[in-house]
Amino acid sequence: MRIGAYVCECGINIAATVDVEKVVEHVKRLPYVAVSRFYKYMCSDPGQELIKKDIKELKLDRVVVASCSPRMHEPTFRKVLKDMGLNEYCLEMVNIREQCSWVHKNKEEATEKAKSLVQSAVFKVGLLKPLEKKTVGVTPAALVVGGGIAGIQAAIDIGNMGFKTYLVERSPSIGGHMAQLDKTFPTMDCSACILTPKMVDVARHCNVELLTYSEIESVEGYVGNFKVKVKKKPRYVDMEKCTGCGECFNGCPVELPNEFDEGYGTRHAIYTPFPQAVPLKATIDKRGKHPCRDVCPAGVGAPGYVTLVGRGKFYEALRVIKERLPFPSICGRICHRPCEEACTRKDLDDPIQIAHIKRFVGDLELKIPAIEIPPIETRAEKIAIVGGGPAGLTCAHDLALKGYHVSIFEAASVLGGMMRFGIPAFRLPKEILEREISDILALGVQVHLNTALGKDFTLQDLFNRGFKSVFLSIGAQKGKKMNIPGEDLNGVFQAIDFLKDINLGRVITSSLVEINENLCIGCGKCEEVCYYGVIKTKPDTKNPKKKNPQIYKKYLCRGCGKCASVCPSKAIKLSGFRDLSPKIGKKVLVIGGGNAALDAARSAIRLGANDVSILYRRTREEMPAEPDWEIDETEKEGVKLVYLVAPTRVVGDKNGNVKEVECIRMQLLDEKDTSGRRKVKPILDSEFKIRADSIILAIGQELDTDFLSKEIDLEMTRWSSKKVVPVAFPKNEFDDLKLTKWDTIHSDPVTLETNIEGVFSGGDAVWGAGTVIEAIGAGKRAADSIDRYINGKDLREGREEKPEIAKPSVEGLRKKHMVPMRYLPVKERIKNFKEVELGYSEEEAIEEARRCLNCGGCSECYECVNTCEAGAICHDMKEEIVELDVGAIVVATGFDLFDPTQKLEYAYGKSKNVKTGLEFVKKLYLFNV
Repeated sequence: MRIGAYVCECGINIAATVDVEKVVEHVKRLPYVAVSRFYKYMCSDPGQELIKKDIKELKLDRVVVASCSPRMHEPTFRKVLKDMGLNEYCLEMVNIREQCSWVHKNKEEATEKAKSLVQSAVFKVGLLKPLEKKTVGVTPAALVVGGGIAGIQAAIDIGNMGFKTYLVERSPSIGGHMAQLDKTFPTMDCSACILTPKMVDVARHCNVELLTYSEIESVEGYVGNFKVKVKKKPRYVDMEKCTGCGECFNGCPVELPNEFDEGYGTRHAIYTPFPQAVPLKATIDKRGKHPCRDVCPAGVGAPGYVTLVGRGKFYEALRVIKERLPFPSICGRICHRPCEEACTRKDLDDPIQIAHIKRFVGDLELKIPAIEIPPIETRAEKIAIVGGGPAGLTCAHDLALKGYHVSIFEAASVLGGMMRFGIPAFRLPKEILEREISDILALGVQVHLNTALGKDFTLQDLFNRGFKSVFLSIGAQKGKKMNIPGEDLNGVFQAIDFLKDINLGRVITSSLVEINENLCIGCGKCEEVCYYGVIKTKPDTKNPKKKNPQIYKKYLCRGCGKCASVCPSKAIKLSGFRDLSPKIGKKVLVIGGGNAALDAARSAIRLGANDVSILYRRTREEMPAEPDWEIDETEKEGVKLVYLVAPTRVVGDKNGNVKEVECIRMQLLDEKDTSGRRKVKPILDSEFKIRADSIILAIGQELDTDFLSKEIDLEMTRWSSKKVVPVAFPKNEFDDLKLTKWDTIHSDPVTLETNIEGVFSGGDAVWGAGTVIEAIGAGKRAADSIDRYINGKDLREGREEKPEIAKPSVEGLRKKHMVPMRYLPVKERIKNFKEVELGYSEEEAIEEARRCLNCGGCSECYECVNTCEAGAICHDMKEEIVELDVGAIVVATGFDLFDPTQKLEYAYGKSKNVKTGLEFVKKLYLFNV
């Protein structure tokens, strides 16, 4: 390799600051350099001839030129190499004019820098490989990025030349900032008069394709041949079907600040940016998943019904809830409200009282007929659900709506699971429970009561009877023990058993409906809601408007209580009950700090105990129960909470009854346990005794796996101490059902599949004792999995996606605290099991609902679906990637307005009289100033 290096003096442009002779001498000593020269004007004809002569005589194959800008003279020196038969790309140029002489005053520094630059070029030129020019085709299409006036005009001009042109705009409409202006400077002509015809022209142009509400994802390739990926954001509206009529705007209850009007006006979540928008198609503004919906185990979209309630659309709100949740009245009363903990409004004042609003809406069915279920196309497949609690009932509800034949097998004599057994009537009235369960049964769900898995049937039996899939939703109805001396004495109750006895204290022994004719007003609502045909009405001969109800075939009555719940005059009662309430004495101790402990303590007060205390080994802050609506109300009713105390022994009298409890005081540590709560340890020599007539243990619940013992040779984990001996049934293909270390059924956390094909499990059976809404969520997931399984679809597809969560700011919003719940006075409630929370009135529900911030834009209430006659709304629309081949790209992205908050001296945002230019223009236009 032979390299020639040439340094140009450029008159005095370079030589005045750079000592070119020293540079040349330095380069001569570099490897492979055959010649190094300087010349006054290397770009001149004599300078070029000098290089040509050296190439010919010295057999040079690489050339380095140190001169001025390569932009100016690189073609000149490439031609020199080409003329001498060398590859023109075996040239390397160094810019020592702009980079050395023009930026340095010190000649020595400039010279040293020039040496370094030329040396680098010498080393680099040795690595160059000859390149050959070739001719390639150019894609006869263009891409214009930006749909403002510049992009519109560029697209029209290119289209007029006969080239296919793609105009990409990130907004729903083209027009850019010019569309926001009233007048244009300096002629003050009407902005719309100039812009609108061009918007129409570009949209109608035969060579122009509009890609609005789209963004450039990537650009690859080279000049003349670019491959562009364009991300088309989902409009959630089919542009082929949408007519731009705007009827959907009128039905949408969500109002948001209008960006087109700089926030001075409002628009709906479904909208067009302005009346002259092109294309004139609606767009639904979804800004991410609402925080409240994201944390809801059942995925219930609270903003949908909350927003509708705020607009007084109660029936529509009920429809939205019932499409996702079969227990609105129940959840409105007993849900632990994770949605409210995630509510953005809590960062400003108080979270939206979503549960209270849900209860208000759910209770509407007490006043109006149940929502009509659209015709369901039935299927041939049968599904078995083992367990009639919230998970099983929800799964049955969803599968029945899909057309499956669903049968529930329940070991108890009634449906409801822990909703019925574990929650006292002062929190959840039984008529509410019965009504919402009866709505599920009305879908054609079959029920087999007093039928237990492992006792009356096996998994094998279910498949032999033609069931295609099984959902195990057995609840955790076995109380945990403290494992201390004396806890088996008379008077020690498990909270779950204690509450079950109370809740079954009104057990129906003969299901009869009684109607008090003196109270009856003849409205006929009881007949409308009776699914079993027990109540029939006849017109009153004296008053045709009055309907006299009569009991017809009383043996058909199931005691659901729906007739009693809708009777406005309280003329209907259910008879045939017997009392099973436990005898607890006057002084009761409850051990624990969760919902069950508080429910047990409040129930004990109502059963006549006059001294009830809750012993909890941590502090109030660590209690699992909710402080506002549970702990506070418990204390108001006279229950004493004793913290940092743990029982060590139960002492009995000579008859084997509870006499007192020995306790020890606990110390709270800084170290936390696996649940995230601070650990505790006993304080030495702090023991003391508390007298008690009864003790209620509420330290947790677990799954009773005895139901498996007759059927399955379980594969036990190394953590499990439970031994299950197979008896009565031989081993079969169902003998490998796995349990976890907590004696719960092992299932996939996403699909709820067990290791047995066709068998799914969720709720308490998998996670241990949980909440009702968690069980409902498990039931919904199980129904989805079973439906996919039956139809041969992927059980995981799309279920592990993590959508973007909306995170709106609360800055600048006015505080408005929540509407408080009304409670039954303490004196009126502690002697009975009447419901404590009285619910919202219509006015209160509307006021509270209007506090919602609509974090994610569209609330997905689906009112737009109901109003769109063209059927253009598609809430399941996904983003789409479009690949384009273009030969040229024009970037006309316009500008972003300067953020005036960066200039603190102008007090923008603090002084109401300081506005941006565009805000000022919009204000003049909108308010006709």
